[in-house]
Amino acid sequence: MGLASPVPVKTRPESSVRIQVQLSMAAVPSKPPSTYHGLHERSVALEDLQRRPQQQEGEDEEQSSSDRYFSLPKIESFNISGHWMIDSKVLEVLCLIVAPNLREICFGVDCAGYTVQEWVTLARKMPRLEHSTLERRFTDNEIKEAELLSFHGLRVKDDSKKLVKYTISGRQFWDLQSA
Repeated sequence: MGLASPVPVKTRPESSVRIQVQLSMAAVPSKPPSTYHGLHERSVALEDLQRRPQQQEGEDEEQSSSDRYFSLPKIESFNISGHWMIDSKVLEVLCLIVAPNLREICFGVDCAGYTVQEWVTLARKMPRLEHSTLERRFTDNEIKEAELLSFHGLRVKDDSKKLVKYTISGRQFWDLQSA
């Protein structure tokens, strides 16, 4: 598995940096090369996002989520490629707690474990999200259930609203959200 380290993209006047992360996995044989017949799928679990995966005896069971999980607020762009299984609960923790300032996120064609509806429901809770790409193929019915807009030239005149762009299965959709 290859995990790219965060890299600074642009320096801002207030000395902060924009962090871009790519989580990728090269083809990893699930068997020795002589019997290799496919890729080994990786799963991301809640434990992978925790600061301390094992709770120590005597620790407070009601530990707050901000203390329990890593905090990476400078990550604004996240790209997940390769064979990954990420369910909607893990995505929720990743996008709302671990990296709450994501502006852009891309899920590769082989990233699975969630539906379009689950993703759009979560994305609507992400206040800074501007663009989301789901490269995996979804059916028209799966996309329709998410109730996204599919026309171009839409303009928002109300400052309390924003448009979030979704690229799903190679097609563009829009969602009107509160700013």
